[in-house]
Amino acid sequence: MKKIIEISNLCYTYPDGKTALENVDLNISKGESVGIVGANGAGKTTLILHINGILRENNGGSIKIIDMEMNDKNVRKIRSKIGLVFQNPEDQLFSPTVFEDVSFGPLNMRLSAEEVIKRSSAALEMVEMSGFENRSSHHLSEGEKKRISIATVLSMNPEILVLDEPTSNLDPKHRRELINLLKKICKTIIIVSHDLEAVLELCDRTVLMNRGKIVKDGKTIEIMKDKKLMEENYLECPLSIKNKIN
Repeated sequence: MKKIIEISNLCYTYPDGKTALENVDLNISKGESVGIVGANGAGKTTLILHINGILRENNGGSIKIIDMEMNDKNVRKIRSKIGLVFQNPEDQLFSPTVFEDVSFGPLNMRLSAEEVIKRSSAALEMVEMSGFENRSSHHLSEGEKKRISIATVLSMNPEILVLDEPTSNLDPKHRRELINLLKKICKTIIIVSHDLEAVLELCDRTVLMNRGKIVKDGKTIEIMKDKKLMEENYLECPLSIKNKIN
């Protein structure tokens, strides 16, 4: 399959001198669903912030997205191809109504009014939130806010969807609904999460990180059933796998 993300020898050091990424090599092909897991401070969020250019390597390495080198010339175009959904919906929802939130991206792409309405309506339908156009995003439940934040990204029709902790702060019902929704989205998807059961269900491939390095990259089921590997990297096997092992 065609490589859609190519990361080579990526290094990044924060201003306080802490090394966040060290010699990271990662290739992702079009249509893949990839989970990125690891303990707090492993470098997961730092990595995805490099994928759309919010952070830029400062200690060596290169990134290529859809055959475009990550540089000042290409970064704006690259960002139009990548939809990043933050962990906290409040970071993406700031307009008076749901429709204004979802249409914000297409409007800034200078699309016609007709196309903006078409894309925004389609995005809301994809996340099963049609009929909420005139509601205030800030008065919705956490699960509904998560869906709207995903719709704000889908309305721009990105080729790559990156989600940071999509199931955090959700009750079991809304967590299940969100997982089922993500299963229906036909894009290259990258999920950063501590919810290993969700990663197991949504991602065929998993990248395990620790202290800024990729420790293991392979099939999700193979990584998560390796008790020794998981414990060495401050994680536990998902309960569904642990029960089978025991």
